[in-house]
Amino acid sequence: MSSCSINEEANPAFESPTEYGASSKTIGSAARSALPKDLEFWSTIYERDMYVQTWKTVANLVLNREGFTLWDHFDECNQVVKGLPKPSGYSFLGPNNPDPGLMLTYWGLSTGLSHAVRGDDGRDYIVTLVTVGEEGHEHLRTLRRLSFSVDPLLSNNHILPIIKEITYEDLTFVVVPKAMYKVQEGLHQRFKNSVEDVVYMLIQAVEAIIDIHQHRIAHRDLFLDNFIVDWFPESMIARKSVVRPRVYLIDFETAIDMSDPEQLCRGLPFPDDKYFRPRAPELSTPEEPYCPFSLDIWQFGTSVLKHFPSSGIPEIDAIWPTLVSENSQDRPTAKEVMDKLNEVVRSIRPSDLHLSVKDTYLTDI
Repeated sequence: MSSCSINEEANPAFESPTEYGASSKTIGSAARSALPKDLEFWSTIYERDMYVQTWKTVANLVLNREGFTLWDHFDECNQVVKGLPKPSGYSFLGPNNPDPGLMLTYWGLSTGLSHAVRGDDGRDYIVTLVTVGEEGHEHLRTLRRLSFSVDPLLSNNHILPIIKEITYEDLTFVVVPKAMYKVQEGLHQRFKNSVEDVVYMLIQAVEAIIDIHQHRIAHRDLFLDNFIVDWFPESMIARKSVVRPRVYLIDFETAIDMSDPEQLCRGLPFPDDKYFRPRAPELSTPEEPYCPFSLDIWQFGTSVLKHFPSSGIPEIDAIWPTLVSENSQDRPTAKEVMDKLNEVVRSIRPSDLHLSVKDTYLTDI
């Protein structure tokens, strides 16, 4: 069951992104005063004109010089680009829905901190502001730990790697490959994705949790909208591909590095007046210490139960309630969840997993 003791040896943290091929460049001083002063302000520039003007300024100051061009705006919530990208290995057209105009050239905007761009190599990326002044440096260290050394080459790594860091004055932007869709969207594609499709996406999500926990990193915002997938198999339409899409874990803004395996943490992932996620029992008294690895498990289990409450296979459905036990000590570790999932899936005939996903759509958590 849950424990804050992580026995696996983590890879060393490398502070310099240049050591493993990513580039970091400091651009000369310019109109810093035209840009927001803190991360909170950046994240909440939902008003379109302000968002557009802010990112045009960033493009003029640094992005264009680095070979990146901003995508255009389709509407308040979506960005669009003309023409198909070159293959990147992170976005694909599914064999059952090859409409490139819809699949590859749109991106949903969810925060003022990020913008879609096209590189001068013809590939598409997401640029995200990570640090402003003294803010965001733990976030940046976390991304570096997961993006450099041998980790991106491991098959169990589900992190979008940093392609480039760009520093301007006190601002640090990271550039990562653009992937496709949130996993939770695949749970609501009625008569398109099978239970088998969803289960294997969830297995990869659990593998991602195991990987970051082995690095002694707790995410603390581990809901399904922070898992994305490069394409949907949609195997209920036709079995046109034997290849499975890859799932990636994103958004490490609230992550913390628990270098001491017995360390506990305190406080909400976000300030109380800005924290609108479901709260685990241990967060009801934020001043009390809690295990963030166990919190990750509760958040993941809560999100799965909301978006995938019934698979039609009792053995699979019985796994998820254990993740949301009131007592954090009773929750399984990510490794125990994986072991149980593998045990159940191995015991089921593949044809018995090929059932349509029920229309269980609920509002996003």
